[in-house]
Amino acid sequence: MTDVQWISSWFSPKKDWLLPKEQWASLCVISAWQIWKARCIMVHQNKLIDPVIVMKQIAELMICYDNTSSSTPRLQKEDQTPTIWIPPCINYVKLNVDIRFLDANTRIGIGFILRDTNGKFAGAESCSSSACSSEEAEAKGIVEALSWALDKSVSNLILETDHLDTANYLNGKDSSVTSRSSTINSASMLFSCFSSVKVLFTGRSGNHAVHLIASKACISSMVPKHYSSPPLILLTQLKDDSLLCNIADEYYPAEPIGNSVIYNSWAFG
Repeated sequence: MTDVQWISSWFSPKKDWLLPKEQWASLCVISAWQIWKARCIMVHQNKLIDPVIVMKQIAELMICYDNTSSSTPRLQKEDQTPTIWIPPCINYVKLNVDIRFLDANTRIGIGFILRDTNGKFAGAESCSSSACSSEEAEAKGIVEALSWALDKSVSNLILETDHLDTANYLNGKDSSVTSRSSTINSASMLFSCFSSVKVLFTGRSGNHAVHLIASKACISSMVPKHYSSPPLILLTQLKDDSLLCNIADEYYPAEPIGNSVIYNSWAFG
């Protein structure tokens, strides 16, 4: 690559990043600023900021920028799916869970998907069950997902859900979830089977890939559907979700993070 080609590459995203060219400048500025702040904290305060936290801050600022710079907020455009999926830190995998619940008389759809720190697909499953409430449905989905992860010999896990009350309950925080629910307590008990578990809450936009899986769950069948490779409905979303993995690769080459703490997460066991 010549010097001219190298400099020219600054002004447009890589072809496989699926990022509109008009957003490139704002992404570069926001990313550089957040990385600079993290480096200053490390130099002047001797505190290492987890790259995952920096990426989350970049994603949140990009959403705010897009919403304020457009007359129609990006999150409200039906033809676009915003992506703020945050890859897990090194040595962890992330398990996203989503539930399709209509009412107590209709079987629920459950979906979960596993990815590593590079955003690489590591498996998914959809299945069906019954539940009397959305709270019970969320709990059943998490139990199914955790059991599946154990069968795959997962050791260090980040569990992510878009149900805030459930995430708060599992993190020991104030929640409307009833402690009398045997299902949600079963999920808590499964945590001890892992070396480390962190529970995160994400908005719906960060959970869209697994939402696609849950929406395709066959509620008329009791047999789970396994995905050892990404189904066609996931390919575009998985590529979109890899954006922050690309940013991490550019600015944070593979290096141990040490005893870093994930934003808004708590370890069990």
